[in-house]
Amino acid sequence: MSRYKTIATKITDEAHLCAALDELGLPYEQGEALRMAYNRETPQIVIRKQHVGTRYDDMGFAREANGTYRVLYSDHDAIDREKSEQWVQRITQTYGKHKAVALARAKGLTVVSEKNENGVVRLKLRGYR
Repeated sequence: MSRYKTIATKITDEAHLCAALDELGLPYEQGEALRMAYNRETPQIVIRKQHVGTRYDDMGFAREANGTYRVLYSDHDAIDREKSEQWVQRITQTYGKHKAVALARAKGLTVVSEKNENGVVRLKLRGYR
């Protein structure tokens, strides 16, 4: 039976997390009573293993008491922890972009997003006084 490891994140907003997963083309299930294969935890968001490359088991996002999400992944996947951390980094970066865009638009700014060939995202904000 597989055990699950965790990676702490600074992700706090479920809507922006889901938008990031959508942008990255990662289908997910969302809800309060989800189960992951071989795991007793109940994450709010689960990406099933067939959607995350060569992963052995599902990847989940569980909300902590402090409002942040932690990533749950199988200890089989921990063999390549670096790859798991790269997944989390991509998701976190895309989440950050969505959150920044939402905050800028809430302040009445126009947002232009550019992505260079290295995958670096730059946001240009424009506003008028």
